[in-house]
Amino acid sequence: MHSSNRHSTGPSRRGLLAAGAATAATVAYQTGRASSASAAARPAVFYAPHQDDDAIGLAGSILEHKAAGRPVYLVLVSNGRNPDLAVRMNGDPCPLTQWSSPHPCAAGGRHGLSWPTDGTTKIVAARTAEFMASAKALGVDKVINFKVVDDGFSSTSAYNKLVDRIDAKVRALAAQYPGASHKFTAGWLEHTETHKACSDVAYRLMNDGTISDVRSTTSTPTNAPGRTAPTAPPTCWTSPPRT
Repeated sequence: MHSSNRHSTGPSRRGLLAAGAATAATVAYQTGRASSASAAARPAVFYAPHQDDDAIGLAGSILEHKAAGRPVYLVLVSNGRNPDLAVRMNGDPCPLTQWSSPHPCAAGGRHGLSWPTDGTTKIVAARTAEFMASAKALGVDKVINFKVVDDGFSSTSAYNKLVDRIDAKVRALAAQYPGASHKFTAGWLEHTETHKACSDVAYRLMNDGTISDVRSTTSTPTNAPGRTAPTAPPTCWTSPPRT
């Protein structure tokens, strides 16, 4: 005949289960905190093809990431050489104010400049100074300058070489900051060569697994020769979410 002691002072099964559940909850909470902290430490890398694209295409998202506590790194992809811009800056009155739909001119329509029209002298330094001032205003944590020469517009061969140079830079950055997210202002419909090259690099590196957390938006469609869109691209693409 069995006898039992219902008033035993030892730990009950219910008590052990409760203690186990509490321990599991604590571990899960601490693990979740560690995971969240790890995710927050991974930088969001934003790529500006030229010195004005940070303000035009990236500023809102940069501010959102900063508000969320993410480290934000801003990459200036090209040196931004632009012979046409030098010619326009030398124009008096400003050519932009003479359009059928006039563009506002910060100089009041009169530049009074005589800048060299090689596209590099004066232009690159002036544009980069503006870029750095913009980056400071946005509060980015780090600025990275690829200094890729903006020369992919002369031929298909030149364009392909531009893509390869940008590819190598982004791959190196992805290796330096594993787990980072990558934000491109340019999409596959871009018609500006450097913008399109950034998009092509993003697709290439996403498809081969070099970068996994990728975001981009598209711009104006184009029929530029020698530009092939990825197979069945969406109008606004993202990579699959990480699990």
